[in-house]
Amino acid sequence: MNTETIERPVSQIIAIAPTKTTALAAVEMQAVAIARFGDWRIGAAELVKRFAAVVFDCTTTKGMKEAEDARAEVRAPRYLAQNVAKNSKTELAAISRAVGAEEKAIIDALAETEAHIEGQISAELARKAAIKAEAARVELARKEAHENGIARIRGSAAGAIGKTSAQILRGIAHLEDADMTGWEEFIAAARAAQAEAITTLRTMAAAALAAENAVIEMVRVRAEQVRIAAEQRAEGERLAAEAAQQKRIAAEAKQVADAAAKVEDDKRAAFAKLQADAAKVEADKLASERAEFARLQAETAKAAAAEREAGLAELRAATELQKAEAKRQAAFDRAEMVRLQAESAALIAQQQAEILRCAAELDSKRVYVFEAGAQVSGPVEFMPIPDDAPDITTNEIRYRLDLGITVPMLVRLGFAPTSTSDHLPATWRERDFRPICAALIAHIRDVAA
Repeated sequence: MNTETIERPVSQIIAIAPTKTTALAAVEMQAVAIARFGDWRIGAAELVKRFAAVVFDCTTTKGMKEAEDARAEVRAPRYLAQNVAKNSKTELAAISRAVGAEEKAIIDALAETEAHIEGQISAELARKAAIKAEAARVELARKEAHENGIARIRGSAAGAIGKTSAQILRGIAHLEDADMTGWEEFIAAARAAQAEAITTLRTMAAAALAAENAVIEMVRVRAEQVRIAAEQRAEGERLAAEAAQQKRIAAEAKQVADAAAKVEDDKRAAFAKLQADAAKVEADKLASERAEFARLQAETAKAAAAEREAGLAELRAATELQKAEAKRQAAFDRAEMVRLQAESAALIAQQQAEILRCAAELDSKRVYVFEAGAQVSGPVEFMPIPDDAPDITTNEIRYRLDLGITVPMLVRLGFAPTSTSDHLPATWRERDFRPICAALIAHIRDVAA
C-alpha cells in the first residue's frame, strides 16, 4: 500500500451501493423544499398593490369590517407559508438524523482499520521526526560549541581587565599559540575573533604598562613631596624656635631690666634714707650705715647676677630640647623617605624582573636569525642601514620587541640616544635597532643563566 492510495478520498475507494437515499441525494433538495411554497410572489404583489395605499375608516362598522377582511386576506398566504415551512423543517430534521446515523455507521465500520493504518503511518512519521530532531540537536550543539568557543576568545579581553601588563602579555602568548584546527566552517570567525582579541589585549597591555609606570612615577613624586614637606616643616619649626627663643630672651631681658631698675630705685631710696639719717646721726653711725649700704649693694648685685644666670640656664635647656626634637623629626623624615624609596625600588625591580621573565618566555617561542647556542659577545653583522634613515623612538623599539624598554636600560647596554627631552620620548639611531636586539637577547640570556 502506497501513500497515494492512503491519501485518496473514501468516496474513491469504496463504491456505495445505490439505494433510495442515494437516489434522493441526486435531486436538489433545496429546490424541492422551496417548490412547496408555490408561486407566491404574484399573489403577494397583487395584495400589496390592492391594499398598500388603502386607508380604512375604522371608526365605522363597515370600515372596520373591510379592514378586518383585508387583513385576513393578507394574512392567509403568510399562515400557509408558515405551515409549509414547519412541515418541511420536521421532515428535514428526520432526514438529517437519518443521514447522521448513516454517517456514524460508516465511520464505526472503518474506524479500527483506519486506526491500524494510521498507527503505522504515525509511528514512521514519529521515527523520522525523531531522527530529524536529533540531527538538528547535534547540529545545533556543534554550532553552539563553536560559537561559545569564539565568544570565549572574544571574552579573553574582558578577563584581562585589572591584570598587570605581564599577565596580559602571557595571555597574548597563550592566544597566539592556541590550536586553531577543528573549527570547520567557523574557522574564519575564530581567526577574526583571535586577531581582534590579540589586538585588544595588546592595547590593554600598553595601557596597563603606562598605568604601572604612572604609579611608579606617582610613588617617586610622593616621596619627593614628603621630603620637601619634611624640609619645609623642619625649617618652619626652626624659624618658630628661633622666634620663640628671641621672644623669651627679650622677655627675660625685660625682667632683668625691671629687676635692675627696681634695685636702682631701692638703692636710691636707701641712699636717700642714709643721707637723711646721716644728717641726724653721728659720724661713726654714718660710717656704719655706709658700710651696711655697701653690703646691701653687694648682696643686691649678687642676687641680680644669680637671677640672670638662672634665666640663661633655663633658656639654654629649652634650646637644647628644641634641637633634640628637631633632630628626632629629621631622623623620622629620613627613615620615611628611605622606606618610600625602598618600596619604589622594590616595585621597579619587580616590574623589571617580570618584564625580563616575559621576554625570556617570548624569546623561547620566537625564531631569531642567530644559530642555536651562539654567543653574542661582540659586533654582529646585519644588513646595512643607510645613515640617513629616520630615527626611531623608544616606544617604537618597545613595540617591536614587545617588552618594557626604558632609556636607562638601553644606556646600560651601551647605546646612546640621539636626543632627549623632558616632554618628548628619547630617539635612537635606526641602524642601532638590530644591535639593540642582539644586546637585549644576550642580556636576557645572561639573566636567565
